[in-house]
Amino acid sequence: MKKDIPFELSNIIVDARIHAGLTQKELAKRMKTTQANIARAEAGKLEPSITFLNKVAIAVGASLDLPKLNFFTSGTQYIKICSN
Repeated sequence: MKKDIPFELSNIIVDARIHAGLTQKELAKRMKTTQANIARAEAGKLEPSITFLNKVAIAVGASLDLPKLNFFTSGTQYIKICSN
């Protein structure tokens, strides 16, 4: 079953922002981007780069946890933002 990675990442971004008590505008300001970019990422209309996700993590006071990815089997493949 193919996963919709942008959609899954969008949920992580929304959860991280809400957990930090930030609006899209506040998160955008901390990341030095626009609120429109945050809205696109949260809507799953933007495939965020690792750099973008790391900026989200830093902006919400978390760290980006990138487990070993397995691209050739059906093993667990995910990106998770963890609190410090």
